[in-house]
Amino acid sequence: MTTHRTANSSTKTGFTLIELLVVIAIIAILAAILFPVFAQAREKARAITGVNNLKQINLAILQYLQDNDERFFPTVTEREAPAGYINDVATAAQFSIRGRLNPYVKADGVYKDPSSPLSWPNPQPQTGPTTSNIYWPSDYGFNINEGDPNLTPGASAAAVTYFNGTEGTNIGVNGDTTLAAINSPSNLLLIADTQRADRTLSRGSLTPQYIDPVSGNTLAFPGSAWVPSNSQAALIARHQNGANIGFADGHVKWKHVQDTWKSLTDNNWNRTL
Repeated sequence: MTTHRTANSSTKTGFTLIELLVVIAIIAILAAILFPVFAQAREKARAITGVNNLKQINLAILQYLQDNDERFFPTVTEREAPAGYINDVATAAQFSIRGRLNPYVKADGVYKDPSSPLSWPNPQPQTGPTTSNIYWPSDYGFNINEGDPNLTPGASAAAVTYFNGTEGTNIGVNGDTTLAAINSPSNLLLIADTQRADRTLSRGSLTPQYIDPVSGNTLAFPGSAWVPSNSQAALIARHQNGANIGFADGHVKWKHVQDTWKSLTDNNWNRTL
């Protein structure tokens, strides 16, 4: 017997090539829209982690000040120790900011920024000519004033000349600085995202210069007498074209790198603001 298909019979049909292309095009458009959003969300999460790191370090600094008559640390790296004094890990730590804050910060991971491309062991052997052979690296630099040779006997001649010369002695803090001596703690840059332009590991100090995002070299701020050096730690726009910065009053915020310096008498390095 022959069967006949009725008018109500349904037929199975697949997607046409045009329909498939339309679906693929829609998916591609959505991906192009969403992928940058996902990338920005991931970077925002890394930036928030960086902020939390700086808040923990800043809190440790405030505790250090409380235990030391509100007087800041004289050194933040072993480079500022007396020449020839460093010969092992433990001795180097005494002059490192990580060693000084160790009683208050037990997690070394807070000194590693999640957006930094550099990785480092703990501690890091020195590779260049210096007065020491061990240092404790950090992705964050401190606004230390090396201009007092009595406090920083190992400081380089360039640093001493810089801080005692054109820029003045009010840039940064050292063991001769008390918290009360800072006129505007909420404006004084104390700790920030830093890196060396030569992409080697930083020790924790910070010089008034920044890494140019186009050339990758260090630049001096307009009006500054500082001679830029790719072998010195500088501010870096690590998070969405800006840096996370911790200030002397304990607060942390994101800031455009170039906005930290306007003139010799109006900049976030100067403790007399």
